[in-house]
Amino acid sequence: MDENRLRYLYQRFNERTASDTEVEEFYLALLEPEAERLIKSIINKEWDNSSVVYETEVAQYKAEEIYQHIISKTPLATKTKQLWPRIAAAAAIILAIGVGVFFYMNQSVKETVQSAAYVNDIDPGKQGATLTLANGKKIKLADAANGEIAQEAGITVTKTADGQLVYAIKETNNDLNKINTLSTAKGETYKLRLPDGSLVWLNAASSLTYSANLKERGKRRVRLDGEAYFEIARDNAHPFVVESKGQQVEVLGTHFNVNAYKDEVIARTTLLEGSVNINGKILKPNQQAELSAIGIKIRDVDAQDAIAWKEGYFTYNGETLSEIMKQVARWYDVEVIFEDAGLKEKTFLGSIGRFEQISKVLNMLSRTEVASFTIEGKTIKIKKKNK
Repeated sequence: MDENRLRYLYQRFNERTASDTEVEEFYLALLEPEAERLIKSIINKEWDNSSVVYETEVAQYKAEEIYQHIISKTPLATKTKQLWPRIAAAAAIILAIGVGVFFYMNQSVKETVQSAAYVNDIDPGKQGATLTLANGKKIKLADAANGEIAQEAGITVTKTADGQLVYAIKETNNDLNKINTLSTAKGETYKLRLPDGSLVWLNAASSLTYSANLKERGKRRVRLDGEAYFEIARDNAHPFVVESKGQQVEVLGTHFNVNAYKDEVIARTTLLEGSVNINGKILKPNQQAELSAIGIKIRDVDAQDAIAWKEGYFTYNGETLSEIMKQVARWYDVEVIFEDAGLKEKTFLGSIGRFEQISKVLNMLSRTEVASFTIEGKTIKIKKKNK
């Protein structure tokens, strides 16, 4: 394949505008013996034309790592569409906002830059949650055996072998409106199947409150504090409502993500498919509603970025270091201290696996030559990097 054709395919791939046929052609082209030289040449030229200044040592081996990463993710035997967003994000090399750094979804590339050494390290979060029943009983799901773990008001609650909480209505009575709460601490995540068949993935430091049969005034209703991804079973007669932080998200059956932590200024709802009604505003796929004190703003986004946490990644598209470290703090159960407040507004773009130890995340962030990080017990301290 000539360089012009490969450049065209690479640009289409990098901009996420390639058709499925072009994606497959691009991957097949990368298997050709000459492809390595050509793609590295293309990456180098795009890097050199970028207006952003990167860390010198990273620039020296950028083409090799990016090429190896793309090649390692070639999904010729898998479903292209499922892997597309993460692979495209990994291939992107132009950072549009402020200061940026490359992250890699799998930290398998060789380390040619000396990583910062940390005396302590911190493991990532894991599957776990606490179920609080209407009678006040609390069940730590990480410790509970698989099988039926509770029976209350005609509802059975089962923990499956794959780490899922499943509700099932066994009988009809007047007590089905008893309230349950599923909550995750920092460093925990859990998956829940509601009695209507809807699925909910609960992120760290979040809680979901609901009646045992979901029904309330003719609607299926839950209350969320934190972040969750929903795949709602269709029921035209009973709309599904998620209440969170001053907003109501109402759907009949669709897939969407709600980020509504109490310590965040903005609550974000991102739609993947179908449609949702948020306080009277209609959201379409690949749109995000931002609710703040001044009202609701709707913007176009890549919805896959909003559910990267569910797929096991941190993904950033211009988020500030302050926003990034809030996510890190929730997932690794740490406290974050900025010794230089000016670093909070530095912005980044990229992705890294969420199941790496915290040192991997901090090392990648530190390569911008902007900030340095130290780990003291369960506290991360951030200061300006000395040049």
